[in-house]
Amino acid sequence: MIARHAKTAPLVAALAILGPAAAFADTVPLPPPRPPEVTQPEPEPDKTGSPAAVPLPPPRPPELTQPEPQPDKPGDAAALPEEERACRDRLVQLGAQFTPLPAIDGPGTCGAPHPLQLKTLSSTVTVSGQPVVTCRLAEALATWSRDGLATAPPDKPIASVAVGTSYECRGRNHDAGAQLSEHAFANGVDIAGFTLKDGRGIPVGSDREPALQQALREAACKVFATVLGPGSPGHGEHWHFDMRQRRNDYRICQ
Repeated sequence: MIARHAKTAPLVAALAILGPAAAFADTVPLPPPRPPEVTQPEPEPDKTGSPAAVPLPPPRPPELTQPEPQPDKPGDAAALPEEERACRDRLVQLGAQFTPLPAIDGPGTCGAPHPLQLKTLSSTVTVSGQPVVTCRLAEALATWSRDGLATAPPDKPIASVAVGTSYECRGRNHDAGAQLSEHAFANGVDIAGFTLKDGRGIPVGSDREPALQQALREAACKVFATVLGPGSPGHGEHWHFDMRQRRNDYRICQ
């Protein structure tokens, strides 16, 4: 008996040690499970089936450079001398309409730096012939319209003025060897006639409305530096008006 007990004594001792642990195995709480590893989700495909586009950074601001200079437009006010701008302002106030044109340069010394194409002299008087003139001459024509044409008898209102020649690079009286005409600088016009509001045409130098023609010619002499017409050589069928500058503002009225 003593021998058997001796053989089982180690087993009993082991069970004595393990017994309590086995008894409390169901009551000891287990540690919480480890959380799943934190990973970046896979990019979801967009509606077209391709991976979602990665947003791009904002574009870089444009380089701070000076813009290329732009050429001046014909008659651009910023490129005009002060005197020319003031003249055009007065022309508008007189009711005239015009189109600025590019500078006329040559041939030779012919030309004009700031020419205009005149369309009307006022709100009631138009111009035919598309005359190309300086602003100074255009202003004189518009003033003549206000002070001269507008004083025509009420039953003979003037509706239009016919311009024969305006800018033309040539000598006086079409003489190639003569001094350049004011036409060569867009500073002279030839008036061929005018039309009344009722449609009647009055050619300059004709026997139609002689009193009216004389009144208009006299009104022109108060405005233009040069007035030449019937009775003056080479001007039997038109009036020549120009703004030629002479010493002491001398004027010619023939």
